[in-house]
Amino acid sequence: MSTSLLEEALETWGIGNAVMKTSEEVGELLMAMHHWYGEASTGKGTGEKGSDMDLAMEVADVEIMMAQLRILVGDALVTELKIGKLQRLRKRLDNAKKTGCGR
Repeated sequence: MSTSLLEEALETWGIGNAVMKTSEEVGELLMAMHHWYGEASTGKGTGEKGSDMDLAMEVADVEIMMAQLRILVGDALVTELKIGKLQRLRKRLDNAKKTGCGR
């Protein structure tokens, strides 16, 4: 993803817009996830609501906005925190396998 393009968007529309747009896109992602999961879990997918395409479009929108937020708060900080969270996930998965607490 082009950092310069994302920086230009931040410069053009400002931090407030980025925050509000991120909130909007996350809300749309939540709705798409619920529709997609409902269609997937019932096996009644019609393609009208809850399609893979709908979900993928919202994921793409949120990823673009998340990239802008990473610029605002510092990419290195987000990366550092993400590494810690992934390490914690690894420990939880290992523990779930040991105890048989997985699905």
